[in-house]
Amino acid sequence: MDTKRVMTEALEDLVDEELKQFIRQLCNGVKPDIEPISQAMFQTSEREDVVDCMVQQYPDDAGEIAVQALRNMKQYVLAQRLELKLQEGIKIVLLSAACAGGREKFSSVYAAFEGGSEKCSSVYGAAGHPV
Repeated sequence: MDTKRVMTEALEDLVDEELKQFIRQLCNGVKPDIEPISQAMFQTSEREDVVDCMVQQYPDDAGEIAVQALRNMKQYVLAQRLELKLQEGIKIVLLSAACAGGREKFSSVYAAFEGGSEKCSSVYGAAGHPV
């Protein structure tokens, strides 16, 4: 899954003023436990550059943080669409890795996935790599 591509496509749905609001969300802190990105990191408002800054600052959580920023902006439909695309990509990565590990590994990963993201993360990290 190309997280950067999926995130960039989501930001393409924002008009310029909404993109500026999205960047302000990142600079002010999306949530209290998320470190803000410095305004200096955003030299341009190009969507690809914004995504690059996010991936650099939050290598494992950029997608989740983008979803939360969109929710904070009340862009609920776009946030849900992005979240679903990211989840679909995680399923593909997990199931591909599980298939490579044989039937037993596939069964454990599939069961973890069916048990929810928390259980799935205990088998495979957020980036889809074995824990």
